[in-house]
Amino acid sequence: MIKISQIIIAIVLLLLPSPVAAQNVAAQMETTQENTHEGIFLEGAKSVHVIGKTITDDAYLGGGDVYIDSVVQGDLLVAGGKVEIQGVVEQDVRVLGGTVSINGEVLGNVTALGGQIRIGSNAHLHRSLVVAAGQTEIFGQIDGKVVVAAGSVLADSLGQDNWDITAQTITVEPDFSAKSLTYRSPNKATIAPQASISGEIRYIPDQLYRYKFNPVRVHNVGRIINQVFMVGRAIEAMFALVLGLILLKIFPKQFGDMLSTLELNYVHLFGKGLLILIVIPLLIALLVITILGIPFAIITALLYWVLLFLAKILGSLLVGRFLLQSLGLGERRGWALITGIIVYLLLGFMPVIGFLYRIAILSAATGMIYLYWRKDHPSV
Repeated sequence: MIKISQIIIAIVLLLLPSPVAAQNVAAQMETTQENTHEGIFLEGAKSVHVIGKTITDDAYLGGGDVYIDSVVQGDLLVAGGKVEIQGVVEQDVRVLGGTVSINGEVLGNVTALGGQIRIGSNAHLHRSLVVAAGQTEIFGQIDGKVVVAAGSVLADSLGQDNWDITAQTITVEPDFSAKSLTYRSPNKATIAPQASISGEIRYIPDQLYRYKFNPVRVHNVGRIINQVFMVGRAIEAMFALVLGLILLKIFPKQFGDMLSTLELNYVHLFGKGLLILIVIPLLIALLVITILGIPFAIITALLYWVLLFLAKILGSLLVGRFLLQSLGLGERRGWALITGIIVYLLLGFMPVIGFLYRIAILSAATGMIYLYWRKDHPSV
């Protein structure tokens, strides 16, 4: 089962010292003579291939292109742009990716979230399958319950239990079998006469597609949301300012060290921080759809919010100090924070420029916070 400590390690999956080091780890895994690996197995690189190994505990893999054809005796958690899973997983699989293909044997439950998800013809899933995707194709054999939410679904699987599908278009092929089928869609599913469904076929028209569009109502709701958003932004800025001034008073040396390092290594820290800001929400989404992972998702989301808040304070302080120094006003951290927060608040109301500005300072500041944290936790 997934432990809290392992979830934390999975969150920092991307936090390897550098892309080069991550690629070296991947290369070692492909060439090592040892085929058995104990403990948590982590990867983080542009391309991750794990072939012919036996992993005796949970495995966490992340990369642009992830391919695994091994025996995993624990849970398998994967996040990547393109993910292909073969081999045998003896417990649960949680996968998040742009394109996901599962064509192996899984003895536990499978949860998949992505743009395109395909359960191949050689796949054998012994327990349940939960899918949320844009396009889904399901073949192979699935012994447990199947729940799918997607834009389009093509099903031609040997199922042994109940199926529940929500999609705009649903196609059931001749070799499909299931105990029962319940589906929600604006259109009736295309079900081949040869398909074997022993129980009830239940069609529930999706009422979401029948909602009548009212431009006036939408405009009024949008205006109210926009006003609430602006007030919320102002309150958030005030809270960040007060908290930032308190932190500057308590930790003056630490903030000074971080600002100096941030100015000298902005590009490197920006790239590392941007990666962190992208991957953690993906992990939170993956945990949420696992149901059992919801408590961990809540904890991770709270930690992520704290990280963003600290990054906002540090990034605003950096910008404010730069502006004051450019005007020849010297090192005034309190005024620098006030100036930076005001700039952050004002630019935040500009759609494109505000978004790019927030990404620029939050990413760099996040990278700096992580770097500073690593100094106190070098073994992580």
